Amino acid sequence: MLKVVSIGNTTNEYYNIKSTEVTVLKLLKNKHNVTLNLGDNAVRCIDSVCESSGYWWPLYVNGKMATLGINDYKVKKGDVIEFRFAKK
Repeated sequence: MLKVVSIGNTTNEYYNIKSTEVTVLKLLKNKHNVTLNLGDNAVRCIDSVCESSGYWWPLYVNGKMATLGINDYKVKKGDVIEFRFAKK
């Protein structure tokens, strides 16, 4: 499941992952416009909600903050991927 939580809005999207080569970025780009920070491994904007004034888009995998970037983490069956627009 991919979950995107922004101010006043939460979307839950369910995918049937059949490949071990699907990155978080590829999953997110299925239904969202995404802008990346320099280095292309962290999200700057999701659907025109952009990091600013101390807010950002951290990535969580199965309830824990990810240690890999969105281009590096390969989604596994059963993973819960979350982006939570939050204060740094």
